[in-house]
Amino acid sequence: MSIIHQPSKLYLSIQKLVRKIKRYVMIELRLLRILRHEFRFSLWILTIEILLGTTLIHYYYPRPDSLINWPEAFYYTIHGILGQALLPYPKDSYLGYLFIVLPVLGVGLITHTIASLGSLLFQKRSQRKEWFILLASTYTNHVIVCGLGHVGYRTVQNLLHNDTECVIIDIKETSFAEEIRNLGVPVIIADARRQEVLGQANINQAKAIIIATNDDLANLEIAIDARTIRPDIRVVMRMFDENLARKISKSFNIQCVFSTSAIAAPVFAAAVTERNVINSFVFNNVQLNTVEFTVADNSQLIGWPLDQLRSQLELTIALYQSATEMDWNPSPSFTLESGVKLLVITTADSLRELERLNKPA
Repeated sequence: MSIIHQPSKLYLSIQKLVRKIKRYVMIELRLLRILRHEFRFSLWILTIEILLGTTLIHYYYPRPDSLINWPEAFYYTIHGILGQALLPYPKDSYLGYLFIVLPVLGVGLITHTIASLGSLLFQKRSQRKEWFILLASTYTNHVIVCGLGHVGYRTVQNLLHNDTECVIIDIKETSFAEEIRNLGVPVIIADARRQEVLGQANINQAKAIIIATNDDLANLEIAIDARTIRPDIRVVMRMFDENLARKISKSFNIQCVFSTSAIAAPVFAAAVTERNVINSFVFNNVQLNTVEFTVADNSQLIGWPLDQLRSQLELTIALYQSATEMDWNPSPSFTLESGVKLLVITTADSLRELERLNKPA
């Protein structure tokens, strides 16, 4: 049995703040990864230049009394790279070529780095496509979501709430794109049916792909391309046609293919006849309803233990909630009191009998 006390508003606020800080830190760490990746060539050239210049000045700079020590050689090399040579030019030595190469290569390298950094920061500030592609390249073990309509938006919200990182692909700007970008999530505006676009979302490092566009054929094409690139990736696909969804799931070995109409139909039907229906689904040709149920003030159920309720009405109690606590696996000995809320999974017949017993005798 697991008792969960109701979290306070302060606790929820702190939890929300911690989530924001964590997301901000992750964004900054990704920026460092991007900088390391984009400027790795420049860093290698600069490192080689410093090491070579320091070594040559230490051993071969003509000074009659003694060799230049390593810290001094390093100091002179840095100034040489910046175009501010502090040592006299060695006229009768091949080391003179070093005094020419150091500032030319160094100034050119620094200029190129500053220009590239400015371009990168401009892309980040203006939220251009190239920036989000760079950002997506830093993701690993993430989920790719194709389609940012109402279904895709809700899916992304739930993934972020569960601390699952995601990259979004949509063929056009939607009303949700700006909100998702403000959370630091990369949104790539491109056609996910192109394999290079899936590559831009770093599909090789992703753990799953959720395909939730409004076009069944486009969804199927994206799923096939994803499997072509990554045969082992988990594919979750949205389909409108229930029969087509079932056939695709078997033929293409796609783990999860959901028909939105098949999911919604039981909920609509149950909502017409029953109250407080949260969800409804069909399992083994039996329709089961998930319902929020509250024990009334003068209910006949007051004093009943949960075990009696389960056995007499053949239902499953997923949650017990009183004024002070919640229990996701309530004990059979719990008794029902006025105002207690239950999360019940049952058939329509059992639910009607439960509603009848909830009234005064």
